[in-house]
Amino acid sequence: EPTAEPTEQPTETPTVEPTATLESTPTSTPTEEATATAAATSTPTAEPTETPAPTDDANQDLPPTAEPTPVDDPTPVDEPAETPTAEPTATSAAVGPVPTYDPACTNFLNYLEDVTIPDYAQITPGEEFVKTWRVENRGSCPITSEFVLFTFGDPEVEFVRAEPIETIEAGGSGLLTVVLRAPEAAGTYETSARLRTPDGTEFGSLFTIFIVP
Repeated sequence: EPTAEPTEQPTETPTVEPTATLESTPTSTPTEEATATAAATSTPTAEPTETPAPTDDANQDLPPTAEPTPVDDPTPVDEPAETPTAEPTATSAAVGPVPTYDPACTNFLNYLEDVTIPDYAQITPGEEFVKTWRVENRGSCPITSEFVLFTFGDPEVEFVRAEPIETIEAGGSGLLTVVLRAPEAAGTYETSARLRTPDGTEFGSLFTIFIVP
């Protein structure tokens, strides 16, 4: 009898006590606390994302750099640059005319020959023709392009123009040429020509006679 009692009691007690320890598993609670901490860690990460907003304000400070665009105003500087260029042109124009004719010169013109349109040549009514004389300068000074060759005579004969005069030195010979237009009406016509010096003195006596049939 005394051997049966001690064997049953010790076996029951150790088996029940460890099962109770297994039910109260405190491992579940620390996992929830860890998740809470993880959630807390997520919140500070969202806050720094808002901080870049002030960088936009810094970018807004840049537009004042666009204010220097009024640099376009210096364009009026071009206007004064134009005025000085126009002024020297006026001075150069004033220097241009330099008289070379000496009023003390003696002027004398001698006719030598008809180079074109001999006397009593027939000209078609209304025709434009060129009359050239060869002359000798017997004056003391050259005949230059400053001299003017003009015509006068029958008003029916139209004076078109005088060709430029090439210099005829004193004692030399040269050509004088005018362009004329014949009248429409038939008849015999005469036109004379003379030279005028730069001071208004007229000299020489040239003429042409032609027929309009």
